[in-house]
Amino acid sequence: GNGVYLAQKGYAEKTLPPGGFPPLKKLVSEFVELGGKLLVCVPCIKERHIDESTDLIEGAQTTAAGALNIEAMESNAVFVY
Repeated sequence: GNGVYLAQKGYAEKTLPPGGFPPLKKLVSEFVELGGKLLVCVPCIKERHIDESTDLIEGAQTTAAGALNIEAMESNAVFVY
């Protein structure tokens, strides 16, 4: 859904940080640096006219919706925004 905007270049810089937390850009970049997977649903970005070859932040990985669901079910923890 709309969570794919987090993987779009420039989006996190325009988003107000959640109360008491560091800026969203910092949270996302630290998540990826620490080995977190930022998986992005291809049909969701296409619906929102986000180009996977030019518009996604470094570390974002595109995947099919079904594969994304399987990855989420097999993970120990999932962050959904």
